[in-house]
Amino acid sequence: PSRARGVWPAVDAMTAALSAALGAHVWPNVYATGTAGTAFDAHFDCHEVIAVQCAGHKRWTISEVRVNRPLDASAMESTVAHALRDRRDEALARPAMDFVAAPGDVVYVPRGQFHNAATPSGRSLHVTFGARLPTGYDALLMVANDALGDPSLREYVPPRVLDDDGALTADAVERMVDR
Repeated sequence: PSRARGVWPAVDAMTAALSAALGAHVWPNVYATGTAGTAFDAHFDCHEVIAVQCAGHKRWTISEVRVNRPLDASAMESTVAHALRDRRDEALARPAMDFVAAPGDVVYVPRGQFHNAATPSGRSLHVTFGARLPTGYDALLMVANDALGDPSLREYVPPRVLDDDGALTADAVERMVDR
């Protein structure tokens, strides 16, 4: 795969249109493959996938197996890696759809859905648009980053040795929430 931003005006226009329509960060990748293999093993992505078949054919296998709302977040890297490893065989054993995309076809794969794509014969070219929509986690990160600018939110919570009944801690947490 290769990044396709700036390579073709039509791809840039589609990227911009999808980004505006979805309110998402969208990026294109180009996949030019032959029958020698696939770009990836069966996997899931932590973002939405919209694939546009441009030339040749691509055989898609979409599994019934789906991981619940994975994110491209460093805090989830280990969880995502475990799910990819631990559920891949299950995903391969439980296909939900198996079809061949022809030029002009569009394939949508929700984030977390195991899938694979292979070129059945000859050569194939498709453009994939990854779309990362805002999440509640993103909103919390924005709040956390804003909180760094407030010295009162960088204050320590009272140590347990000074707060036997937890009243000081409860008061400190209430003041933080109020901020």
